[in-house]
Amino acid sequence: DNQHTSDKARAECDLHIYENVAAMMGEVVTKEHQ
Repeated sequence: DNQHTSDKARAECDLHIYENVAAMMGEVVTKEHQ
């Protein structure tokens, strides 16, 4: 079950990174449109 836990943690980490990237991309787009 330890493997399952680490997979879940990794998936959540990837999602967090994706959200950070999306936020940065959003800020860049906003700046370029101003």
